[in-house]
Amino acid sequence: MINDSRMPTLLSLVVPAFNEADNLVPLYEAVSEAFAHQDFDWEMIVVDDHSSDRTPQVIGGIAKNDLRVRGVRLSRNMGSHVAMRCGTSLARGNVIGIIAADLQDEPNIIVEMVTELRRAGANVVWAARERREGTSLADRLFSWFFHTMMSRIMERSDMPLMGADVVVFDRRVADALQGLRETNANMFALIQWAGFRQSYLSYVKQPRRHGSSGWSFRRKLKLIIDSIVGFSYAPIRAMSLLGIITAVAAFVYGIGVFVNYFLGAPVEGWSSLMTVVLFVG
Repeated sequence: MINDSRMPTLLSLVVPAFNEADNLVPLYEAVSEAFAHQDFDWEMIVVDDHSSDRTPQVIGGIAKNDLRVRGVRLSRNMGSHVAMRCGTSLARGNVIGIIAADLQDEPNIIVEMVTELRRAGANVVWAARERREGTSLADRLFSWFFHTMMSRIMERSDMPLMGADVVVFDRRVADALQGLRETNANMFALIQWAGFRQSYLSYVKQPRRHGSSGWSFRRKLKLIIDSIVGFSYAPIRAMSLLGIITAVAAFVYGIGVFVNYFLGAPVEGWSSLMTVVLFVG
């Protein structure tokens, strides 16, 4: 926890990137400008999620000219949440921030979040979306549905309904995350689930400047499934309920087979076969 008298000596900014070659230089310039007159040092860790464009070369060029920037490339495309986890594990700072590479979230919000971190005495500060500029109705509905679902699953009524894509947390939270063994989990949900003291700031998410989002329907569906399986007993309970219903139905049908054996005219061998099938099933 960071209090009023202790600013972070080093802020590690983790940036997951997938096909963001056109956005990385403007992002680096915006970060440099936002952090230029702050009373803390900073580093930027850009995690390339195995991009197919010039993203690795752009990261290398920035890192060559500024030793505060480090780049790492994943061996295959694993998704932004794995990239976030990777960047957090490499962070050296006592405060870590996560921000997307697409410049929809201005780096200035990170400075405000660091200030809120020490003002509120919190371990985690979220930038909660007040609204999203330049997005379709379908994207907004998905965001509302997903975050409402996660709020109920995790029993956290304080989670913002429109979600949060920017987060700042202290070293205590980072160390706790490294102790968790989940490999495909929602990184933001893990931070919420960890249960440290959390605070929120509202902001307006800007339209994307360059390129197109890699956030496809398949990736959204995978995130929903991973989040439900990782943070809810609902799938296990559903399978158990289905098993109980099936067993009861088989038992009732078995009674019918038994009665039909004595009172009806079953095909020879049918009753014994059905009894074995129902028992094993």
